[in-house]
Amino acid sequence: VDLEQAHVIVCTGLHDDDHETAEDYRDFIKEALKRKLPMLCANPDIVVERGNRLIDCAGAIAKLYEEEGGTTIYAGKPYSPIYDAALHLASSLTGKAPHPSRVLAIGDAIRTDIAGAVKSGFGSIFVLNGIHMHELGLSEGPFEKGLYEKFLNTVSYRPTYSIAHRSEEHTSELQS
Repeated sequence: VDLEQAHVIVCTGLHDDDHETAEDYRDFIKEALKRKLPMLCANPDIVVERGNRLIDCAGAIAKLYEEEGGTTIYAGKPYSPIYDAALHLASSLTGKAPHPSRVLAIGDAIRTDIAGAVKSGFGSIFVLNGIHMHELGLSEGPFEKGLYEKFLNTVSYRPTYSIAHRSEEHTSELQS
């Protein structure tokens, strides 16, 4: 519905993520805040990798909405209901509930993928060549363990393992 008729905003992403950023939604956010509408963010990822580009996601809009004083409710990673649903589905397929120690989550975002795994008691594999590749120096050259260790010292959640998705010899080793 039009913003004037809405009771809640459900944010699933940008209308045109090839050409827009979250900043393009500032005017919309200001109008929504006048109505004190809550926002449900259906995907907390702030950015995703598309080729060699990082593009804004729903989480980027929700973050701006919160920063401007709006009420935001998040669904998806790293929040437990999404993992509960996944475990329930696994149980229905296998006939028994998987023990958290036997679950391995894979993702490229520390804030959502790895945080959700850690909070749920799962092991995790952090994909190095994802959204953090620039912070890890992988967009400029080969994997350097020193840069990786420095990066890990800046984050709140540590993965169990990490791996690069390139086939180069120096980045394809599983790091623990």
